Amino acid sequence: MERFIGNKAHILSFPFPAQGHINPNLQFCKRLVAKGLKVTLITTISIGNTISQIKPQVPGSDIDMEFISDGFDDPKKVEAQIAQDVDAYAELFKVGVKQSLIKFLQTTRGWECPPKVLIYDSNLPWVQDVVGQFGLLGAAFFTASCAVANIFHFANEGVVVKMPVEGQLSVPGLPLLETRDVPSFLHEVDAYPTILKLLLSQFDNLRRPKWVLFNSFDHLENEVVKSLQSQWPIATIGPTIPSMYLDKRLKTDKDYGLHLLKPDTSATTTAWLNGKKDGSVIYISFGSLANLSEEQAQEVAHALKNTHHPFIWVVREPELKKLPADFIENLSGKGLILSWCSQMEVLNHPAIGCFVTHCGWNSVLEALSAAVPLVAMPQWTDQPTNAKYVQDVWKVGIRVETNQSGKLTGREEIHRCISEVMDEGHKRSELRANAAKWKRLSVAAMDEGGSSDKNIIQFVTDVQCIL
Repeated sequence: MERFIGNKAHILSFPFPAQGHINPNLQFCKRLVAKGLKVTLITTISIGNTISQIKPQVPGSDIDMEFISDGFDDPKKVEAQIAQDVDAYAELFKVGVKQSLIKFLQTTRGWECPPKVLIYDSNLPWVQDVVGQFGLLGAAFFTASCAVANIFHFANEGVVVKMPVEGQLSVPGLPLLETRDVPSFLHEVDAYPTILKLLLSQFDNLRRPKWVLFNSFDHLENEVVKSLQSQWPIATIGPTIPSMYLDKRLKTDKDYGLHLLKPDTSATTTAWLNGKKDGSVIYISFGSLANLSEEQAQEVAHALKNTHHPFIWVVREPELKKLPADFIENLSGKGLILSWCSQMEVLNHPAIGCFVTHCGWNSVLEALSAAVPLVAMPQWTDQPTNAKYVQDVWKVGIRVETNQSGKLTGREEIHRCISEVMDEGHKRSELRANAAKWKRLSVAAMDEGGSSDKNIIQFVTDVQCIL
């Protein structure tokens, strides 16, 4: 049983409204509730409409929910704006949400148990300015790795990291990086200028929040954690994975709880996996945001067709048209195509032997927590840095090579990497042994007395001491 601590104090939590940001924030909130805090999760009306119902609580938890306007309130309008101009969306979002958040915080003054703290996504640094107006303390929550944060920090200073990044890069706490290992925005500086400005601005006021929280754990990024701690009051509180896949102390915590994409029936997927040998299945997913080019999707499809291993491939519905015309029809039981799934449930099935991934930070942590080796196919943002760590630091996977343009990985290269990870041999044994080690360390960090567990307890204690 999880241990409860003291009397309840009330905190608010506001993740950026995207699946990859909501999931880790929500999991952290579950830990806080289990340790005695009252938590209210703030999200947008657009997100409420995406999950088809606006409920006063997160399903399966004791976390209350409040919904504020982002100026759109319709998920289809949000999708259209992002598709049209993602930089313009970022600006409109900030204006709309800032006004709505101020109005909402005004209402909390009359609550029986008014909040003391607001945890906000580090991608929304302006929230710290808002909470200060209401006498609340802020906690910045980073959903990317400590390594990526350190790179952007030094890029913001403009001394150690100068943009556009070209050639080798030496950043305190990190291994030597090549251009291809650096977050894409730092060498493609004109691609998304508003988003780049936002990511750099995370560090402009980072001395103002009382806490700086990271979805990572000390053993995973030991050197870079030390580097960051010399700058800010950071604490690692991850991996933020449902408890029943880690320390198993929160008996009802088997799922993230809020799904912006509807998973396919898990019973069907489990039944299919149950018919496969242990470690024989390739799982492929490029996350909730990454969009492969049609050429790249077809190269992946041909690589899977040519392998002798069965596979599960998550292809979001809008992406299906990019597959070869006869690909799905000719699977003949070898492969299963899903529009979405419960990734933790799939990764923890004994039949899974490999995860072909875009290396989003959540996916990497989920794979480490499940002891599944990786084939790294980074697409953009922080994913190249994560892929560098997967292959060269944690040694739990193999990173694919791209063509001379750096934009395409051919079917032969994908097939080669899958074979190295999946087929009998020294490499497979090494990767699986390392993956098993990182799973043990992931569990230990969140278990009683672990580094992240201690940091969460300290956070709860600090909040309860606020008058």
